[in-house]
Amino acid sequence: MNGSGVPLWLPNGVPVQTLGAYDYTLVPDGTGGAIVAWRDFRSGTAIYAQSLYGVDGTPRWTTNGIPLCGASGTRRGVVMAADGANGAFVAWTDYRGGTGTEYADVYAQRVNSMGSLVWGADGAAVCSAFDSQQCPAIAADGTGLVVAWEDRYDGATDHIFAQRLNGWGQAQWNTRGVNAVPSGPGPVTRLSLTGARPNPCVGVPRIAFSLPGDEPATLELLDVGGRRVVSRSLAGLGRGEHVVRFGEGPELAPASTSCASRRATSARCGGSASWAASVERPW
Repeated sequence: MNGSGVPLWLPNGVPVQTLGAYDYTLVPDGTGGAIVAWRDFRSGTAIYAQSLYGVDGTPRWTTNGIPLCGASGTRRGVVMAADGANGAFVAWTDYRGGTGTEYADVYAQRVNSMGSLVWGADGAAVCSAFDSQQCPAIAADGTGLVVAWEDRYDGATDHIFAQRLNGWGQAQWNTRGVNAVPSGPGPVTRLSLTGARPNPCVGVPRIAFSLPGDEPATLELLDVGGRRVVSRSLAGLGRGEHVVRFGEGPELAPASTSCASRRATSARCGGSASWAASVERPW
């Protein structure tokens, strides 16, 4: 429709695709046409897109659209933003890792005016950390894309995280993204260890902690004798609240241990488990 509300294409609209889909969203392409994306049922729940000429709505790309992601699994929550170069950014909630809520991740794709996928056949991971990341919102910033999403990194509460991708789909902020709306009284100013979640914990633990800066840090699990069970580098996480899931290593059985703390450079917490966790930052 033009600015006066007069239809410019067929009286009843033009077909974007005819094979069954929903959750359509579109953005202008900068030439008078539009780029449309949707959830498609041809292979699981895929994300497809089509470009329409502004003159008459004729499709530019393959009939019934092109897939924006070739990975298996379900997708939902499609959002779009024009990229300023006659193409589009598209983001969605992605379940390629599994069907449970804890497998929800956020992925994105850039498609150019010719229908070529700029960020690879499977899209770029915005955040694929353990536990739920979903409901993305996006905005182009002139050269790349800023994505915000709901993140249940602690397994209990929805937080708002954000990440910036450059024009090639490469993350520009912390690997995990940044906590856009930190909880609590203010910014993180000291090293702290919240401990395991859930607690008591049996099996694979999730350890929550806070880092005051970008200095190197290490997270360790210790048994009741003080022996190191697992160690993981926290390089690249940066300042803020974080959760690490120890998805490998020995299964941990419940038992009773005490909680203790060191000075500000480290902390320990055992809770009701047969191990303790330690976060250390070297001076």
